Amino acid sequence: LDEKFNLLRDKGVEVYKEDFKNKINVLKENPNANQLISQEKRQLLGKLQSMKDDVTLWENNIGFLSNSKNSMLLKTEFEKKIKKAKQEIALLEAKIRYLDGQ
Repeated sequence: LDEKFNLLRDKGVEVYKEDFKNKINVLKENPNANQLISQEKRQLLGKLQSMKDDVTLWENNIGFLSNSKNSMLLKTEFEKKIKKAKQEIALLEAKIRYLDGQ
């Protein structure tokens, strides 16, 4: 099941990347394309920095949790959040690289 789920997730990421590429291609047809693409890149950079700050904070918070049963549940939740955020960071970085190539 994990193998199938990972396959579906990977296909979802590819679809998401293609949607982004299509969005940028539509923006290119606009007379203000350079301005709109620059604005998109600034938004992505802002979100990327925010996500990196969140991951740093969560990783720091994990270090302060004691080794009790309740804290282990909290640690697990933080680790899930961190993993998901790192995947989103990778996607944001891919989008920024794509915009840099335009």
